[in-house]
Formats: sequence, C-alpha cells, structure tokens
Amino acid sequence: MKRISVIFLAAAMMIMPAVSVWAFTDVPENHWAYEYVSTAADKGWVNGIGGDLYDPDGQVTGAEWITMVVRAFYGDEIGQPPAGEPWYRPYQDTADRNMLFPDHINTAAAMASPISRYDMAVIIYNVLHDRTGQAAQADPAEISDWHQIPSYYQNAVSAAYEAGVLTGYDAAGRFGGENSMTRAQAAAALVRLDSAIGGRDTPDGSGQESGTETDDPDTAQDSSASQVISLVNLERAAQGLPAMKTNDRLQQAAQARAQEIAQVFSHNRPDGTSCFTVLTEYGVSGFFTAGENIAAGQSTPEQVMNDWMNSSGHRANILNGDFDTIGVGCAKTGSGIYWVQLFIG
Repeated sequence: MKRISVIFLAAAMMIMPAVSVWAFTDVPENHWAYEYVSTAADKGWVNGIGGDLYDPDGQVTGAEWITMVVRAFYGDEIGQPPAGEPWYRPYQDTADRNMLFPDHINTAAAMASPISRYDMAVIIYNVLHDRTGQAAQADPAEISDWHQIPSYYQNAVSAAYEAGVLTGYDAAGRFGGENSMTRAQAAAALVRLDSAIGGRDTPDGSGQESGTETDDPDTAQDSSASQVISLVNLERAAQGLPAMKTNDRLQQAAQARAQEIAQVFSHNRPDGTSCFTVLTEYGVSGFFTAGENIAAGQSTPEQVMNDWMNSSGHRANILNGDFDTIGVGCAKTGSGIYWVQLFIG
C-alpha cells in the first residue's frame, strides 16, 4: 500500500488525555451509547473534546477513526510523531503497516473529512481479517438497501453486519453508507468489534506456519505459485487441453492481486475498479478474453486447486479452452494465505 504523507492542522480533541465517561456531561446514564462510550473512554480508545464534553453527535474524521481503531487494537505498535508531522501520523503509519485502509482513505482530504459508514466498514472488515483470519458474510436480506451498496463495499458491510459490529442506520434497515459516523456510533463500533474479535488473540509474530515456510517468504510464495501452475496443466492435460503458458507481466499482475485480496477479498480491486484493470497496469496486452479465480485460507497448492476444481465457476476458468496463458499469485500474510489465478487468451 502506497504511503502518502498528509499535513494539516490537528484537531484539539485528539491530543487531549483520555477521560472517564462519567465526566462527560453530555453522555448521561440514560443515553443509548452510555455503556459504549464509558467502556471506550476507560480503555483509552476515545477522548473528550474538553469542558467535560464528549460530543456524541459530532462527526468523526478519517484521522480520528484511524486513531481510535489503532488505540483499541494496535496500541503496542504506536510510535512517536516525527518532528513537523501531523499529530495523527503515528496512528496513520500503524494503520498503513497493518493494511487497514485502502489508498483512497489515506489522503489529506479523507483524513480531514468526516468518514462515511462505507469506509468505516472497510476498516472494520480489515481489522476482523487481521485479528481473526476471517470475516463471515451476512445474509444480504438483512440489509434493505443492499442493492444500492457499491460492489466494492459489499463484502465489508456484510462482514460488519455478521460480526454484530454494525447494524441498520434507520428503522427501515438501511445501511446508509454515504452517511457519516457520529462519535457515539464510533465508540459503539469499537466495543462491538472488540467483542467480535473475542479478546484480540493476535498472531505472535511467528504465525502458525513457522517451520513450514522457507527462510525467504518470497521464494516460498514463488514456489507455491509454480506448483499451482503445474497442477493446472495436469488438470488440463487430463481433459485433452493444451498446457497454459506463463509470462512475467501476467505473473506480476497476479501477485499484485494476491496482495490486494488480502486487503479486500473481492473481484474488485481496493480502489473499486475491476480486477482486470491490473492487466493494463502491469502492461499485459494482446489478449481477447480474461478471467480470474481467487481463494483464501488454503495452506498448500494442492488444497487450493482441490477447492477450485470442486467449484463449477473456478473449474470452468481452469479448463477454458480459450485461455492459453496463466499467472498465479500467492500472498502469505499475518491474516492468512491468499491465492489468485489470472487467465488470458
């Protein structure tokens, strides 16, 4: 993820020390968010705005939401702000290292503006993936405006619903993704996300696969990708189809996509465009048709190929006689293993 430096004036509310909610005169005990704000403030995840006020109906900027999330789930990784940098820079850097937000949120304009419920959901989705290795999807029928939600955001919104972190925006059950988030809603989302993670049992740095990978992660990923290509050609040979060719540019594009689906598991890229825009980006040309298979969680090339071959749509791509060239990406991250096949013909 490209790191973008952003500079603007700091909001005073974010540099004040944490304070117990009982000092917040605008969040009385009968306020719907009292317990959420109480918990988040006592844990140091949220601050007041001064004068014994929390401002529960106030909007939350991108920088403020990132700060809250990092304090709650990555507190031991926060560094000191470099001289001359904005107050939120350590939180931004921590979020960037952990791939919590796509590039369109990581800009000066987005950091200074109220964050939408859509982008809030993306960050929740990424934290769920990072801390639990999965993000289950809800039944779209639960969300009355599901068909109005852009495809880029659907996985994130659905996962946030299923985890119980987000609920409907109004009595009609609409998500209302274009709406901004309030400070009371932010506290509620943090506490619910903490509960969904279940104590935040995070990877210890060695990961479950320590001892199974080579010393060089890039070498291990390249080897896994090569094995997948061999298995694809075995399947094609069994059906009397010619072997797939490979080329470096398509291979680079597939590896880029593997890194991207670790952020947002979708056939759309993190910037919302189709997966096939990666082909143009990496200079892949001279083809008339293209396809993509993605998968997550399988620990070996054999497992991922077995899953793909037992899925009619994925199998159809692998055995498509119109495809003659393949690229395979494999990204092994702290949240799991992600696989991509790109086909052209």
